[in-house]
Amino acid sequence: MISVVMPLYNKASFVEKSVVSVLSQTYEYFELVIVNDGSTDSSLEVITKFDDVRLKIVSTENRGAAAARNLGIKKAMNPYVALLDADDWWAPTFLEETARAITKFPDQKLFATGRSHVFEHLTKAYNNKLLPPPNRTAILNHYQVISKHLPAINMSSAVVLKKHIEETGYLVEGMQNHEDHEFWLRLAVNTGIVFINKPLSFYRKHILASQSNKIFSASDFSTYLASCKQVAWNIVTKEQKWFQTYLNTFVLLCYLKYRNGYTKNETKLLEVKMDRMLTGVAFAIYSIAKVFPGINFYKVLKRLNGKQK
Repeated sequence: MISVVMPLYNKASFVEKSVVSVLSQTYEYFELVIVNDGSTDSSLEVITKFDDVRLKIVSTENRGAAAARNLGIKKAMNPYVALLDADDWWAPTFLEETARAITKFPDQKLFATGRSHVFEHLTKAYNNKLLPPPNRTAILNHYQVISKHLPAINMSSAVVLKKHIEETGYLVEGMQNHEDHEFWLRLAVNTGIVFINKPLSFYRKHILASQSNKIFSASDFSTYLASCKQVAWNIVTKEQKWFQTYLNTFVLLCYLKYRNGYTKNETKLLEVKMDRMLTGVAFAIYSIAKVFPGINFYKVLKRLNGKQK
């Protein structure tokens, strides 16, 4: 029923744990498709040591995680696709619990479990007030969640109907930052997320490689804004307010944080896309920031937000 897709690039120190967590699942009806994305370390040697008929290895030249995931999804033989990064891992019942949810909610397309963010000296479970009670399952609205919180779904906690990806569109290849967020924005249009509130996925947080430390290139930002515009046109009226709240926060902060790293031409092109996207206070701040490019409004807002907590 489920194909597990794992992109792999230079994760020799972590991939064994990830693979073991999949092959040790209590649920048996799956295949594991590992796409070796041109690894230059010993990652390929590590995974070829596993002798299991459910494991399929596809090797390709290095084209990035999005391209590797897309290739794995296309190679998947089953109707549902689970996405697991090569440095993350699952609890033994991840697939069993998800398969049970698929049976209970056969008309749904997106499924996710609770996850734990694993730092070097700390493990922190994902949580917010919109989630169902612990050990319960409910359908969440993605846009309502992201209006106030981090997404309830991430790559290593998700199981998606393959046909839904084929119809909605694969990951944007070449996008280096927030490609996962862009993916979920599109996939969540006209469908909920069946959320199993059990910590069944473990997401390894590498401090130096975290999203907050990556540069959001002008090209990636432009792609993201285009997707936001597309989503805004397609979601129902009830979701518009939630999504606007998200745009007023995320898009504004990204603009303020990264704009000084863009060329003048890149900034102007982004501003053309943003001019009618923000509303209210967010638009006012954005308008003032455009007039005073030398002021770091991002640090000012973060400092004010910290004082309010």
